[in-house]
Amino acid sequence: YIGVDGSYNGASAIGRLGNEGNGGEFQITKAFKSSQGAIWDINVMFDHWSDEVNLKKAYVGVTNVLASNPGAYIWAGRDFHQRP
Repeated sequence: YIGVDGSYNGASAIGRLGNEGNGGEFQITKAFKSSQGAIWDINVMFDHWSDEVNLKKAYVGVTNVLASNPGAYIWAGRDFHQRP
Protein backbone atom coordinates (compact mmCIF):
# COMPACT_ATOMS: atom_id res chain seq x y z
CA TYR A 1 0.00 0.00 0.00
CA ILE A 2 1.00 3.62 -0.41
CA GLY A 3 0.74 5.66 2.76
CA VAL A 4 -0.63 9.15 3.13
CA ASP A 5 2.91 10.51 3.36
CA GLY A 6 3.81 8.90 0.01
CA SER A 7 5.68 5.97 1.51
CA TYR A 8 5.33 2.52 -0.03
CA ASN A 9 4.93 -0.32 2.47
CA GLY A 10 6.36 1.93 5.15
CA ALA A 11 9.50 2.86 3.18
CA SER A 12 9.92 6.06 1.23
CA ALA A 13 12.79 4.81 -0.96
CA ILE A 14 10.74 3.91 -4.01
CA GLY A 15 9.78 5.81 -7.09
CA ARG A 16 11.43 7.82 -9.78
CA LEU A 17 12.34 11.41 -9.33
CA GLY A 18 14.86 13.25 -11.40
CA ASN A 19 15.25 15.02 -14.69
CA GLU A 20 12.77 12.81 -16.56
CA GLY A 21 10.60 15.82 -17.34
CA ASN A 22 13.52 18.06 -18.26
CA GLY A 23 14.76 16.58 -21.51
CA GLY A 24 13.74 15.20 -24.83
CA GLU A 25 14.70 13.67 -28.14
CA PHE A 26 14.84 15.20 -31.60
CA GLN A 27 15.09 13.07 -34.75
CA ILE A 28 15.58 14.08 -38.37
CA THR A 29 15.09 11.63 -41.24
CA LYS A 30 15.51 12.39 -44.94
CA ALA A 31 14.84 9.95 -47.78
CA PHE A 32 16.29 10.09 -51.30
CA LYS A 33 15.52 8.04 -54.42
CA SER A 34 18.32 7.45 -56.90
CA SER A 35 17.86 7.33 -60.66
CA GLN A 36 18.48 3.54 -60.53
CA GLY A 37 15.56 3.08 -58.08
CA ALA A 38 17.44 2.65 -54.79
CA ILE A 39 15.81 4.40 -51.84
CA TRP A 40 18.27 5.87 -49.34
CA ASP A 41 17.48 7.37 -45.95
CA ILE A 42 19.62 9.27 -43.48
CA ASN A 43 18.65 9.31 -39.79
CA VAL A 44 20.04 11.41 -36.95
CA MET A 45 18.68 11.61 -33.38
CA PHE A 46 19.86 13.82 -30.54
CA ASP A 47 18.74 13.63 -26.93
CA HIS A 48 19.04 15.95 -23.99
CA TRP A 49 18.28 14.03 -20.79
CA SER A 50 21.28 15.17 -18.77
CA ASP A 51 23.62 18.12 -18.78
CA GLU A 52 24.74 17.73 -22.39
CA VAL A 53 23.30 16.92 -25.80
CA ASN A 54 24.06 13.37 -26.97
CA LEU A 55 24.02 11.75 -30.40
CA LYS A 56 21.64 8.80 -29.99
CA LYS A 57 21.28 7.70 -33.64
CA ALA A 58 23.29 8.31 -36.77
CA TYR A 59 22.85 5.86 -39.61
CA VAL A 60 22.17 5.56 -43.32
CA GLY A 61 20.11 2.83 -44.95
CA VAL A 62 19.20 1.70 -48.44
CA THR A 63 16.54 -0.53 -49.92
CA ASN A 64 15.60 -1.68 -53.42
CA VAL A 65 19.22 -2.48 -54.38
CA LEU A 66 19.12 -6.30 -54.56
CA ALA A 67 17.18 -7.68 -57.51
CA SER A 68 16.63 -10.96 -55.65
CA ASN A 69 15.19 -9.19 -52.58
CA PRO A 70 14.16 -5.59 -53.31
CA GLY A 71 12.54 -5.21 -49.87
CA ALA A 72 15.80 -5.91 -47.98
CA TYR A 73 16.97 -2.97 -45.87
CA ILE A 74 20.75 -2.56 -45.57
CA TRP A 75 22.03 -0.03 -43.06
CA ALA A 76 25.23 1.07 -41.34
CA GLY A 77 25.83 3.30 -38.35
CA ARG A 78 24.40 3.62 -34.87
CA ASP A 79 20.74 2.84 -34.19
CA PHE A 80 18.78 2.85 -30.93
CA HIS A 81 15.84 0.61 -30.01
CA GLN A 82 15.87 0.75 -26.23
CA ARG A 83 12.26 1.42 -25.29
CA PRO A 84 10.42 -0.05 -22.30
